[in-house]
This record gives sequence, C-alpha cells and structure tokens, in this order.
Amino acid sequence: AHRRRIFEDLRRRGVGVQVNYVPAYWHRALQHLAARGSCPRAEEFYAREISLPIHARLSDGQVDTIIDAVRAAMDTAA
Repeated sequence: AHRRRIFEDLRRRGVGVQVNYVPAYWHRALQHLAARGSCPRAEEFYAREISLPIHARLSDGQVDTIIDAVRAAMDTAA
C-alpha cells in the first residue's frame, strides 16, 4: 500500500516510474522451480521496489525534477 501511494504520486508528478523486479519464480514459466515464500528477501524487495527513470540522456534539470518529485512523494506518504 505504501509503495502504491508513492508510485501513483510520482506518476501524477510526471515521473515515469515502474516496478521492474519480480522474483523469477513468480513468472509463469518458472513457477515450477519454487513456491511463493521460498525467497522471502526477494519477495520483500519486490514489495518495496520502484524503478526510477535513468538513462544517459537525462538532463541535469530532469534529474533535479525526479529528485524533487521523489522527495515530495516521500513527504506526502509519511
């Protein structure tokens, strides 16, 4: 719930956040390898992870905008 609020807040602020990490054994093709709960740290990380935009062509201004949006979203979620 906490991640969802921050995620949605960042999206409203125009930051293209995503959730890119999903435990491998949660994917349909790999579910036979392990049951949910098998790797609690991986699952805990997944529950809290948000991927911020990052690439070589981000300008300093865009980076500052992302930082400001993250700070504001964290303040709002607190």
